[in-house]
Amino acid sequence: MNWLTAIPIIGDLIGKWQDGKAAKESNRHAQEMGTLNQFAAEFGHGRTWFDSLVDGINRLPRPVIVSMLIYYLWLSWGDPVYFAKVNTGLGTIPEAMWYIIGIVITFFFGARELQHTRKANGFKAAADAALSLIPAAENYTDTEWFADTFPSVQVKDGVNLEGINRAALAPLVSAMLEVCRAEGSACVVTSAKDGKHKTGSKHYDGEALDFRIWHFDDASRAAEKLQTRLGKDYDVVLEKTHIHAEYDPKTNNPSNPVERFYG
Repeated sequence: MNWLTAIPIIGDLIGKWQDGKAAKESNRHAQEMGTLNQFAAEFGHGRTWFDSLVDGINRLPRPVIVSMLIYYLWLSWGDPVYFAKVNTGLGTIPEAMWYIIGIVITFFFGARELQHTRKANGFKAAADAALSLIPAAENYTDTEWFADTFPSVQVKDGVNLEGINRAALAPLVSAMLEVCRAEGSACVVTSAKDGKHKTGSKHYDGEALDFRIWHFDDASRAAEKLQTRLGKDYDVVLEKTHIHAEYDPKTNNPSNPVERFYG
């Protein structure tokens, strides 16, 4: 066959191929436009206050989670005592729930599903580390621990802090600091394991402290605030010259703060 006679055949094949390609493009375009028209019909209505509310709620998880993580990290430096409480509380969460939390967080952040979730013993280790309240050397005395943990608390000369129950008194002093700041007064410890006290006093067990009151505008109000903050596992008594506060856990009390926060 002469090659000149093959030219019309080749041209016909090219034409058919071009027509088929154009038809496919036209069909694809029609399909895409149909999809867009369907979406427009479904979502093209005017926005209402409910739409805005749902959009706002959908935007909250990520900034909230990030803010919580930053706050959690800040606590290790800013408030080691409360950091210990948080970690011990997190340590009570069942392992299965960590899987649920991990999946939810992964969903909102768009990452792969976590292969291994953080387990409770990790938080307990963090709680134990926070409780030691740096430095944790063997020669780190109770007096040094108190001074490093509560640098804004003044301690009267002669007060003996050696042998105190750190776990019991840390929440007590933290609460007293909050009261003093709210009252605009200094926080001054006037007695711990020193001095003469009644037989069986918690002072001798290192689980009680006395605080100066003469700088309070209303000492009774300060004592009430302290009792409210500490709860029923602590006893607060307003004396003539000071506020006496002691750790006195109630029998079979499941809300015991020392057991709950410090294990």
